[in-house]
Amino acid sequence: VDAAIVRTIVNSSTISSEALLALFESPQAGHLGSGAYASGRRPNLSDARDRSRLLYLLAARRKTPSSAALVEQALRDPRPAIRRAAAQWAAEENLKDLRPQVEAVLHSAPVTPDLLSATLAALHILDGNPPAEFEKEPPVKYLLPIVRDEQRPASLRAAALRLLPSDAKELDAELLGGLLDADDAQLQLEAVRTLQSDPSEPAQELLRRVAADESLDRELRAEAILGLAASGQHLSQKTVNILSR
Repeated sequence: VDAAIVRTIVNSSTISSEALLALFESPQAGHLGSGAYASGRRPNLSDARDRSRLLYLLAARRKTPSSAALVEQALRDPRPAIRRAAAQWAAEENLKDLRPQVEAVLHSAPVTPDLLSATLAALHILDGNPPAEFEKEPPVKYLLPIVRDEQRPASLRAAALRLLPSDAKELDAELLGGLLDADDAQLQLEAVRTLQSDPSEPAQELLRRVAADESLDRELRAEAILGLAASGQHLSQKTVNILSR
């Protein structure tokens, strides 16, 4: 059924970009895979509809790669996978007029780590930069507000922190200390890993605090010790004893 969706759209000699847009905006676009019922097995409706809608979008791109209207509509879709595919479409087809709409994805919800990376990469390309340069120069101006935003999901903030260069001047002890106080293990771990490369006394003090805190996860404390050892910090016998338990 999914393959039939692609063949129908790609092989049609009469379907226009306007017709594709109208179909995508229609609620029926989410039901393109309904033929799955023919097997007598009731599929997971949400998964089937999402998959069919994504395949529809990919097929539409093959048919009308310069359809800015369809990409713009997809960038507003509530499904992260659809917005991710739309951001990639805009970048790879160099649809520079859609840059504001691509940037707006960063302020939509939900934003998954995959969608975050794809959107940032799309913005990088739309700004005229070589795709291969993206990982060398992470866009701090987009990532930092996400890390700081306590209203964002912790998993997304951790993903944004992971993409930031650890030596970014904005990642000071005050910010990272606040992240260590967050009630999320993933965000705490990324904060400690960022602190590992900072030899300053405020950063080292935070690592010592984590290493000696018996209430924290052992993996987190072990990461703090790695950071202290890398900077030549002396570990107190008390801290060593605590971690050996």
